[in-house]
Amino acid sequence: MDSRGSGVWTLIVLAVGLIGCDDEGPAASVPLDRALGELRRAYCERMLSCACDGNTYFSDAPACEQHLDARLDAMGAAATELGLAYDGRCVGEAVSHFDDLGCDRAEAETGANSCTAPCKSFVGDRLVGEECRVSQLDYSTDDCAAGLRCIRTCDDSGVCRDVCLEYCARGEGNCFDTGCPSGEFCNFETSRCDALPTAGEACSQGCAEGLFCDTPDPAMPAERVCAALRANGEACTGHGFCGSGYCPAGRCAPLPELGDSCAGTFTCAPGLSCESTPEGTSTCALAGPAVCTAPPPL
Repeated sequence: MDSRGSGVWTLIVLAVGLIGCDDEGPAASVPLDRALGELRRAYCERMLSCACDGNTYFSDAPACEQHLDARLDAMGAAATELGLAYDGRCVGEAVSHFDDLGCDRAEAETGANSCTAPCKSFVGDRLVGEECRVSQLDYSTDDCAAGLRCIRTCDDSGVCRDVCLEYCARGEGNCFDTGCPSGEFCNFETSRCDALPTAGEACSQGCAEGLFCDTPDPAMPAERVCAALRANGEACTGHGFCGSGYCPAGRCAPLPELGDSCAGTFTCAPGLSCESTPEGTSTCALAGPAVCTAPPPL
């Protein structure tokens, strides 16, 4: 076995949202001595064979593999430092994800929900509320059990300690570190999660789904309340005012479709990307295969 395989796979924990803990049944476990080769095949080789037109994270397969190797060195040392146990199911989930994706043009995921616990291929045994350690060799690696992460919490007297908590554990720790559940926001004044305000309620840091933080009276910009997102054709001063998410010229409008101009906003409908043309304009075109822009699994 490659010595670099010994600590490898906290890995998909960092798959930038590609893989999380889900309810679709267990993935096939990938043995540690096959993990590197399987991800090279599923990610590096596929990325360079899907007609990505050069728009990829890596110029060629060797560059991709070199990146994986370097990350494995750091992660292997971190896992050894903390005495973590390998769980090959996470590698299996990552490989299955890329295999299922193939060269499809489905939109690549841009990041996991901050409350979704990533799959930890190297896990410790520290439970909720127990003190934990973060690796000094790789700060993404800790010795908490699956579904938990090591967060620094401080009491009212200023005494701080690192403990294992669930992702977005409400009321525990500083929410700027732990994140907040869906429908809540991190109150910068209290560092705690609060429910997002609803229609007509005062707002400063966002509103509940389907609403935006409006300023009804421009003469009183500090007085902001939640209001319904505006329909196409209604006045707007920013993309966040519109249900479509698009305010190109003072009016909400549908997102540009295939062949439409995206000059100035560089925004297109889902499944499309804003591409420069030889004539110097910008037009919405079919997005390349999702794997082309998928982040590396390390």
